[in-house]
Amino acid sequence: WNRRIGEGLLMKKIKLKKKSLEDSLSGHTTQVEERKVIEVVGNNKVTEYLRVAEEYFDYFKRGFKVSLIAFQLRETVGALTSEEAALFLDASKVFMDERNYAEIFSGFFKEVIHGSRDAGYREFEFDLQGFGQHNPFGNIWGNVNNDESERTKITFRNVSNSINLLRGCHYLDVVVKGDVGYGFGFGAKNSLHHIEGNAEGAMGNSSSQSKFIVDGNIDYSFGYNSSQSYFDLRGNVSSHYLAKQAKDSTFRIGGDLVGDYWVGDFNAQNCKFISPNENVIEYLLNHLFFGHGHKIYRELEDGKLQEVSK
Repeated sequence: WNRRIGEGLLMKKIKLKKKSLEDSLSGHTTQVEERKVIEVVGNNKVTEYLRVAEEYFDYFKRGFKVSLIAFQLRETVGALTSEEAALFLDASKVFMDERNYAEIFSGFFKEVIHGSRDAGYREFEFDLQGFGQHNPFGNIWGNVNNDESERTKITFRNVSNSINLLRGCHYLDVVVKGDVGYGFGFGAKNSLHHIEGNAEGAMGNSSSQSKFIVDGNIDYSFGYNSSQSYFDLRGNVSSHYLAKQAKDSTFRIGGDLVGDYWVGDFNAQNCKFISPNENVIEYLLNHLFFGHGHKIYRELEDGKLQEVSK
């Protein structure tokens, strides 16, 4: 059984006699069990991470702490480089038929990537082609980057079918080469996101002090419950659930505002709405909940802003 992954490296299943994960964690060395593992020819470090990842699926339900497993891996074979992390992720597709793959592997991969970050690798590039909705990035960075000193950059490719990509990411710079699926950037904090394509609904909901740039069009319900976030929306925008419960956030709309819905609601406060498009200005004047501190600005050709009153 074999297949091609990464940069043409051959990955194959082989039988190796390895000390089991249970023995490794308990400190016992007497038992040796034969297991099927995955080998990435030319990279023994990634092969070892894959071997342990395969065993982790077996031991997940028995309560082994993934942080302990990942720590031991880093101590014995070292943290993965940015390139090795990408290879490791691609190779993990062989586990996708495992029950609850995304849930289980995401916890393991999260520890692996944070180990790489702590080792000084701060720029990653991942291609999620073939993962579909089962991507392991739902909570990869959730609530872990603690301050500016830990800021990390990730570039993604082929994530249009991914759901809830990067929930709760802190101090993260993200570039998406293409479209993003539903729920992107939920709960982001102090993070920057540049989507070089279209975005589905629920982007940036519950985000705070973050920026979202979308080069293409965006679907309904985004910026919901956001706080002090900036949405630079350069294509057409659906007004459905636009800025609901948002506070002190800014929404710049470069294209058309489509639909026939109210903008904001009684719980939204002190938001700014900016557009160079006169049709959008007119729409906002007729559909925005006024009396909550909101302001509308016309963007002039020189980039300056002109406040518009009803």
